[in-house]
Amino acid sequence: MSRLAAAVMRGQDLTALVEQIRENFGLSAISLLERDPEASPVPRWYVVASAGERPPERPYEADVESPVDDNLTLAVRGSGLSAEDQRVLAACAAELGLAHARGRIAGRSGGADTFADAERTRASLLLAAGRDLRAPLHTAEEALVRLQRRRAGLPGSEEAQLLGAARAAVHRAAQLVTDLDDVSRLHAGALDLYLRPVDLNEVLGAALDDLGPGGHSIVLHLPEQLPDVIADAALLTRALTALGADALRHSPPDRPPLFTAEVRAGQLRIRVEDGMPDQGPELSTAASRVPGTRADSLALRLSRDLAEAMDGTLETTTEGPAFSVMLSLPSSAPGASATSGRAE
Repeated sequence: MSRLAAAVMRGQDLTALVEQIRENFGLSAISLLERDPEASPVPRWYVVASAGERPPERPYEADVESPVDDNLTLAVRGSGLSAEDQRVLAACAAELGLAHARGRIAGRSGGADTFADAERTRASLLLAAGRDLRAPLHTAEEALVRLQRRRAGLPGSEEAQLLGAARAAVHRAAQLVTDLDDVSRLHAGALDLYLRPVDLNEVLGAALDDLGPGGHSIVLHLPEQLPDVIADAALLTRALTALGADALRHSPPDRPPLFTAEVRAGQLRIRVEDGMPDQGPELSTAASRVPGTRADSLALRLSRDLAEAMDGTLETTTEGPAFSVMLSLPSSAPGASATSGRAE
């Protein structure tokens, strides 16, 4: 696998790369196939590179198929591939996808088009990685749930506590995969967008429900009269859920995060603030190191990308140890102004 990655970085041609994969796995034939995205409803496939005797010309002619994205797949003929072999083959397919994308990019002119194409390719590969990771993470979490239930009669035992911590860690990893999946879909242009007037109260209610029990500890401070926000309801819910989860992770249990909203200059501004404990010297020192990395976290990047997709912005603010996020989106009442006036 490392030799293949090195060959890709050196710019080795695709035919040599697929031949190397065929030899390493002892395959009889191998093809990298690309689907014509304009061909509908019957898919039309082209052989990008192949090796071996009678290489597959269609995905269904293969014994094993490893998709790279919706339009690119690695089709192989050969017997005796174990489950582990197939996982490694999938990683090889991703490397071939990168090599193919670089080859296409190298043949095009224009720096802006080249950069955009590379970003779409990278996003589609990340999307495939997210799909592959989600299933084993879900299986691991379910197994931990079952193990924890078996030990429910032993409250306070160290084993039960470790299982609970492991389950929480796996759940967090699964959430990161979901965030990665959403970012990848957004950059690949695979997320549907439907902008319309949306009731912020309804969206916030859905976001708090998605956060589970911890979500309903979040304090809401909203104006009595709040105009609708122009947004995609599903994407706005996803962004607020990610921001709420991030704020909960950085807030002490007795100081929940705060959501406020106001309308200024035709923009509906939603602020998410961490719940901060009483400040001490140690807290101030530790917190001062957080914002630089936290502002670039996956949760905030996801929320920022979703906001920009809806013609909005997301900004972070740090005042001492306090950290807050401002999400701004167009209001349905451009000339209106409203400030926070109701606590929930």
